[in-house]
Amino acid sequence: MTPATPAPLSRRLGAALYDLLVVVALWMFVYFPLIAAGAMQGTLADSRDLRHWALRGAIAFLYFGWCWTRGGRTLGLLAWGLAIESRDGGALGWRDAALRFAVACGYLLPLVALETASATPSPLAYAAALLGPFLLGTAAAALHPTRLAAHEALLGTRAVRRAAG
Repeated sequence: MTPATPAPLSRRLGAALYDLLVVVALWMFVYFPLIAAGAMQGTLADSRDLRHWALRGAIAFLYFGWCWTRGGRTLGLLAWGLAIESRDGGALGWRDAALRFAVACGYLLPLVALETASATPSPLAYAAALLGPFLLGTAAAALHPTRLAAHEALLGTRAVRRAAG
């Protein structure tokens, strides 16, 4: 087996943005029928309800977990020629996927805190809460000798370049 080429930061960010769009589309696919059925209002008040954060988290985890355990490629990773694998080059199991997802959710804690606060935050606060932790954790890849992001070094997983197919 040839050594894997670490994923460049630019491709990681491109794949993350692409996957964000996919996850938002999945949320809409689930939420639109709930709103139409009157099970929820579809207002900002819903964003402050932790049950909705749990539902969003479950949808996102099913997407990422399913993709990571079946070839290591989400649609974003596939589009940007990347894959997620264990440090030894193998596929992730559901345990590894759950741990990777849980650490990634840690990056979103400032956003959850902002969303569940009673005041209406500014767009700048949203941008800082969403991007700040993610960029700090991922920017660690630029400093790591083998370009591992902070969560990858911790969990024994890695993002690598992989040809399409």
